[in-house]
Amino acid sequence: MSRITDGAQRSALIAMLVIAALLGSGCDIQQELNARNGNRQANRLFQGMQFIDAASEYEQALRQVENPPLTDANATTRFPVIHYNLGLAYSKMYRPGYERPIPLGETTDPVCSAIPNLKPLETQVCVKRPDAQDDSDKRRFNECDAQKDCASSFECKKTTLCTATSAQLADLAAFHLRLWIKAQPSDEALAADLKKVREELKAAQAKHEARMAALPQGDEEARNGELQRNKAVMDELNKRVDALTLKDDMRKMMTQAWLDTNQYDTALTFWKQELTAKPNDPGIMGNIAGIYLKANDWRQAIQWYHKVADAETDPGQKVAALNSIGNVAWSKLNSKSLDINDSIELADYGIGAVQKAAEIQPKLAKLYGLQASILNFRSLTHGASFAAAIDRSNAQDLLKLSRVLNAEAKQQQQQGQAPASPATNPAPAPSPSPPAPTPPAPASSMPGGPAPKTGG
Repeated sequence: MSRITDGAQRSALIAMLVIAALLGSGCDIQQELNARNGNRQANRLFQGMQFIDAASEYEQALRQVENPPLTDANATTRFPVIHYNLGLAYSKMYRPGYERPIPLGETTDPVCSAIPNLKPLETQVCVKRPDAQDDSDKRRFNECDAQKDCASSFECKKTTLCTATSAQLADLAAFHLRLWIKAQPSDEALAADLKKVREELKAAQAKHEARMAALPQGDEEARNGELQRNKAVMDELNKRVDALTLKDDMRKMMTQAWLDTNQYDTALTFWKQELTAKPNDPGIMGNIAGIYLKANDWRQAIQWYHKVADAETDPGQKVAALNSIGNVAWSKLNSKSLDINDSIELADYGIGAVQKAAEIQPKLAKLYGLQASILNFRSLTHGASFAAAIDRSNAQDLLKLSRVLNAEAKQQQQQGQAPASPATNPAPAPSPSPPAPTPPAPASSMPGGPAPKTGG
């Protein structure tokens, strides 16, 4: 009897504690509900391409649950999904290469108080009339001198706008995406899961091909059914791949935002911090090389491509890194923007790197064609001299060798033989980073976890 009484007392105490906790956190629950509602409303605005209003709603949703707002990209958030969505919204607001202030609204507009650090601008612009039936273009503020300069649903008005620069908006996008990135699983965990999913993709495709081979050729119904079944399986697996690569996609999007707004030092600082965490990572060093190249610092770019080549253990990837140096030399020499001394220095770097690549893959014809092109550029730099004649002669010999190797590779291919050496194409002219992915749809789930690429 006493045991039952003790148990009942413990249960009653636990219930009281739970009720007290719920009552004590009632404000937090209401704030989180408000944040969820704000996130959903912002998603609708985002999907309607009203990105400024969406950013305002996301900012207000965050203020419900993060007060004061986070100011450090290395902070920890309980609501990474809202930061993810807000980063996407800001990434749609900046304008690459645009130097003037971007107007977001009149200072009385709620967006002007919701979005941080905006600056006022007194001006005369076309402003959407309050009674206009369609307000989808209400964020368009064209300069005007008189009413005739504005469309019928706008009025020419002297007003004060709140504005931001493209660099500021790009920084806001990067700040919120970094907070989301920090809340995701480690790169190692994601890579391990990604490897498993890709193995599942291969296995699923192999099973599909086996099932298709076993079906009668004339049974179209069965074959169509198998194709549909396989598509559903592959679509689901590819969604998992998308989710596992989203973290890397967002890093690329951040980097592209900085490059689009000429913030090369900011991009370099970020990737060098990443390299500190993962020393000698060839992918990170390749990103750094590409950023230097985008910033028109070809010497630093070449140094970093050499570091990539030194760090790579796979011969094909090592050749690709060395070939990138050759491509840097070719593209800069072809631009004819360098003086004589720089041209000769760059040509020497390019030729030396491609020669090293040819030592690793001596049957790769395109390496010799690239050497020949750089030698021809260097011969032009030398002018009418003995050195120029030697360069032209060497270039002709390399082009002949390239043609012979191409013919051999083609003959082997026709005979169904594997080439004598991996016929990996040289890397194309390097870019600063892979193209930024198209922003996925905003995520509606809270409080955290990797946001899906679709939904909202």
